[in-house]
Amino acid sequence: MTEPIPQSPSRFIIGNAADIDPTFVTSSFWKFAEIYGSKGSQGPFGGNSCLDKDGLFTAYPGEHNWGVAHRILMPVFGPMGIRKMLPEMMDIASQMILKWDRLGRDHDILTADDFTISTPRLWLNCCDLTSEYRPALDTIGLCAFRYRFNEFYSEDMHPFAHQMVDGLVESGKRANRLSNGNKLRIWSAANTEENITAMHKVCDDIIADRKAHTQPNANDLWNAMLNGKDPETGEGMTDENIRYNMVTFLKVAGHETTSGTLAFLFYNLLSHPGKLLAAQKEIDEVLGDNALEAQHLPKLKYVKAAIFETLRYLGPIGLLVKHAIEPTKLRGKYQVDPSMQIFCNLKTFHHDRRVWGDGADKFRPERFLDGGYERLPPNSFKAFGDGPGDKIRCYVKPTQVAFHLPPDPKTLVIMIAAGTGIAPMRGFIQERAAIAAAKQQELGPAILYFGCRHYEKDLIYSDELKTWEDAWVMSVRPAFSKAGPWGHQEYVPERIWNEREELANLFRDGAKILLCGSADKLAKSTGDVCKKIWLEKNPGKTQEDAGEWLDQQREERYVSDVFE
Repeated sequence: MTEPIPQSPSRFIIGNAADIDPTFVTSSFWKFAEIYGSKGSQGPFGGNSCLDKDGLFTAYPGEHNWGVAHRILMPVFGPMGIRKMLPEMMDIASQMILKWDRLGRDHDILTADDFTISTPRLWLNCCDLTSEYRPALDTIGLCAFRYRFNEFYSEDMHPFAHQMVDGLVESGKRANRLSNGNKLRIWSAANTEENITAMHKVCDDIIADRKAHTQPNANDLWNAMLNGKDPETGEGMTDENIRYNMVTFLKVAGHETTSGTLAFLFYNLLSHPGKLLAAQKEIDEVLGDNALEAQHLPKLKYVKAAIFETLRYLGPIGLLVKHAIEPTKLRGKYQVDPSMQIFCNLKTFHHDRRVWGDGADKFRPERFLDGGYERLPPNSFKAFGDGPGDKIRCYVKPTQVAFHLPPDPKTLVIMIAAGTGIAPMRGFIQERAAIAAAKQQELGPAILYFGCRHYEKDLIYSDELKTWEDAWVMSVRPAFSKAGPWGHQEYVPERIWNEREELANLFRDGAKILLCGSADKLAKSTGDVCKKIWLEKNPGKTQEDAGEWLDQQREERYVSDVFE
């Protein structure tokens, strides 16, 4: 039996529009959740002006260009690719810190401006946001496109930022107006089109300049965008799609995610002095008087927990919007059709006492420490969004600086990867292929365990891998978790366990293990299966003994580069 979705009383023509606070739309959904529970219906509202069309975050499901760009850019966003951008990130962060220092101790620092945070209230009130894009715009411009906007060296924002702000503000208004109201906003629509045209011209000029002045050794997105080929279709990205993805990264990535998290993090720590002192103490112990380097990041456990707790407590993403793929009944009684927009309220989701306990409404980073994060139920923490557009993003957790092939090419190598973790392994295999082609050094055996979901859709670089395997550069051992050939399914650790005799012999003969993938999935499960193999070979030993053995191997022979 179908029941109507609970909602406030609807009015003629305007529906529930009068119940929405136009200055802080997200808060209205929080209020509805308190009144009507986890299900509620409101509407109708208008559309959104799209600045970046089929970019990675804004394409519709199944769009061809999204797939091409995703597969080309995915390796660049792997842990090794992001790590290479750290010097540029430090460059911009240092400019911001230097500005703060020179302004003096009596100056009030507006972190909301310098972190580029723009709250929903500011965003929808059309306030002046032009000062709020500085570090994000500079960092993304430099790391991704080798372009300096130089926002900390000018009182006035780059025209691109002004145009971006105007476009975002109007997009936000359109999303919260009645549908017919948008059709009457002729001048607003014309102004938005002018801003979009101007932004696209900036992007096109940067593209043309890079094509005219190539930088083949630069660690940025340009080389992948301009020269990369989709391993599935063989296509490259068109100039138009490159432009849309430039706007995607500068607009979406620079608007309210990382910058918003930083501002909320500072607010939460300053509001909880004990938590602030704990973070300061950890930073002092890890860094001392040294500058921040990649090797320090995995040691900042409390800082990481504070960031995670900020994202849970009240992060920069307030709502997710979903559509049903087909007509569906939620909870067996609420009819939902594909034409409906389903708003998922992340604040209520992340404050569910069934998951987070009675202290769900308190800021407590400690909940993510000592295995707290790993014990969370599946899909209970969605800090930055959900879905295919979100999957290309990852948090970097560098674990060891020495993530490289052994100096002696004769050393046995066991590579283990899943998802974007294939990126550094591909580089290692290319290096081995070059050594083999030179025919001056002997190559030892190498094995690649590569975890994928579907053997026809997700085995990226399959042609390259087959070529290298045929040339005896390495042996490929894929593991398909959802759909393998002949219906066979298995995860990487399961295949490792099934082939443990061969691997145990290789490790006994001096093999080195290189692993790249998710910390809480691939790294944890592979570590567990390695301990299980060791215990089988060492009867009478305990789990604690196995853990100590694995820790000893991590110093030299079991090297990982993992991300969250």
